[in-house]
Amino acid sequence: MAVPLEREQSKQRRRRSWTLACPPPPRVVRWDEVALAFTTLLFATTLHPIGYVIAINGVLCHGGYAVGFRYGDTIRNWDVFCNCVIAVYVNLCPCGQPWTGITCAIGTTVWLVNMFVPLGFNAHSAVHAAGVHLPMLVGLCYFASACDETWPQAHLR
Repeated sequence: MAVPLEREQSKQRRRRSWTLACPPPPRVVRWDEVALAFTTLLFATTLHPIGYVIAINGVLCHGGYAVGFRYGDTIRNWDVFCNCVIAVYVNLCPCGQPWTGITCAIGTTVWLVNMFVPLGFNAHSAVHAAGVHLPMLVGLCYFASACDETWPQAHLR
């Protein structure tokens, strides 16, 4: 009687270890988040280190949400934190003012409104791309061109 019980327990252990080793079944891809991940790649076209950081964080954040990544909320919180630090830094540099302040105010306002106003499923992504990514990209392009001669020497003292 003990032998069949041991076999059953062994089967259960093998089945359990197999499910832990295999990835979860594929989820539905959120194509609106894929589009947002691609729009964050536009920040790399500024050829500025800040643009590269924003592009990498945006691809990780929106790409993670697109595929239902388990740690999507953690990555999103990191992305928001990095974006806040970058916005403060860019707005403290006088060489980019007043345009970086204006575009940052527009992007931040749209982001906050987009978080709390109920819209349709794809409308949030369209508003985020047009109202957050685009103004912030324009502001970073201006910052990169206006402050490029002094970066990083003047900002790292």
